[in-house]
Amino acid sequence: MSKLISVISQKGGVGKSTTTVLLANVLFFYFKLRVAIIDADYPQNSIAKKRKKELDIAKDNPRLQALYDSIYADREPYPIIPTNLPSAISMCERLGDDFDCIFLDVTGTINQDGYKEVLQNINHFLIPCLEDEFSIWSALELYGTIQQQIKPSSAAFEDCHLFFNKIPRMNIIPHLLKQLTPHFNFLPAHLYEYKHYERKYRSTLFPIPRAKKPGVRLF
Repeated sequence: MSKLISVISQKGGVGKSTTTVLLANVLFFYFKLRVAIIDADYPQNSIAKKRKKELDIAKDNPRLQALYDSIYADREPYPIIPTNLPSAISMCERLGDDFDCIFLDVTGTINQDGYKEVLQNINHFLIPCLEDEFSIWSALELYGTIQQQIKPSSAAFEDCHLFFNKIPRMNIIPHLLKQLTPHFNFLPAHLYEYKHYERKYRSTLFPIPRAKKPGVRLF
């Protein structure tokens, strides 16, 4: 049975789509899981657009094309399917059990028709927040909404975690976690503020170089 995962946030700029791509990359290339992304963040559909752009760049770059041909000699890239919110769950059902996990990227506006019905089908929620009080408040508000309004009526819900993202080298995360973890389900791990994650390693086609420092941080 496919697990439906959503990296979700009401606040822009916290790395929702980037984290989705990074997790899909790690699970697909290094854990050999069958992965798919349904990009229902309409009308941006930024993940689907990124895949198309990467494919176009690879076709025009002999080195990247050779790497692509080597990686995908006996398999296809994991699918990224653009859609909108009303069609998101039917798209998940159409994929059936062909995948171990399906990432559902949705818009951050929770107060729209059909949004909560979509959330009731998700198994695992991941809520990113920054080392910033407004970002933390927004994340905790969303966490409370999921716990109070989604979990009680959802047959699919399994867990909901918060995590810190884009964290600078000098930070107060241990202090914040000590304050927050007794009351909220925060992951002990966090993602550092590496520009590589957004500029270089946020690839839907090529594996993150595990030996590089930013890559190591993801494992």
